[in-house]
Amino acid sequence: PKGYAWFILHHSNPVRRACWWLLEYKFKGWNIFDNFILLCILISTLCMACDTPLNDPGAVGTKIIRTADTVFAIIFICEMCIKLVAMGLIWGEGTYLRSGWNILDGIVVAVSIVSLITGPGGGGFLKTLRILRALRPLRVISRNPNLKVVVQTIFASMPALMTLVIVCAVFLLIFALFGLSYLAGTFYACQAEDPGPFLSRYFEDSNTASTPLCLSTTVHPDAKSVASPQGTFNEATKQWTISACPAEKSMNWQRASADTPICVGRCVEGQDPTPLCPRAYKTQEELPHNCHDEYIRPNIPAHIIESEKIGKKYVESMKRALVMPCAGSQVDAKTGALS
Repeated sequence: PKGYAWFILHHSNPVRRACWWLLEYKFKGWNIFDNFILLCILISTLCMACDTPLNDPGAVGTKIIRTADTVFAIIFICEMCIKLVAMGLIWGEGTYLRSGWNILDGIVVAVSIVSLITGPGGGGFLKTLRILRALRPLRVISRNPNLKVVVQTIFASMPALMTLVIVCAVFLLIFALFGLSYLAGTFYACQAEDPGPFLSRYFEDSNTASTPLCLSTTVHPDAKSVASPQGTFNEATKQWTISACPAEKSMNWQRASADTPICVGRCVEGQDPTPLCPRAYKTQEELPHNCHDEYIRPNIPAHIIESEKIGKKYVESMKRALVMPCAGSQVDAKTGALS
């Protein structure tokens, strides 16, 4: 019915009138409700700017910031509910969804509601949706008439600016095609003055650069690397001095060309267990301890000590980096042999 909000609240309803009073109450010309919400938006924006995913969740500052984010989310939800009761949803003039700025507010508040429901552990698409909280500072525009005029002017000028954007894009396309035609393949190499002993290239009878390495034929689960430099680097001559490979790394290998890559192999979390990458710890007993051996109590059960070895082995494998050639090298999952 006309004049009703949510089909049940007439404009003379005490609840609806109270919500309108909150929205329109002014003190010395200042709208208390709008300015309070504006202050909350500014503080909430500062909190979001100070918070990062890498912050320690247990730190006092991080707890304060994230608790404040929850408090502000509840305040914004209450604000939207008050407006919905006072203005109505969509039917009638001046209702909530008749204003584009209110739609923006509603989207931001809806994201906050989803974040409160799913919690910090919510993953997948819902976790990605929380990025829309970054739109929260835009709510300041709807509460400042001057900013509204600026934004509306920008949107009104967009059709006229599109012609200029298209012309600029055509010019950029012309120069891009010119660069591809005349400069393709000319920037394939770079010159380094003094790369140092670990990145220096080996020059023998030609100008083709390669790096001599000694490779291990078998990769053990506790191996730190499967490659080491073949010889030493002479700082005086800026060349490698070749020597014989040790017994544990008896395979000689050189890069075929200067741009042949050398890879670093690492274990990936969640992959199937192999001799080189054991399974992850699954129980609390398998978590590796952080105490030194001299501080471990002698009365710890033997089965817990054995369980901790699983976690310790997993952590060490995740930290290990195996240097190996990228092409033509495979590690047998059962024997650990390199081929």
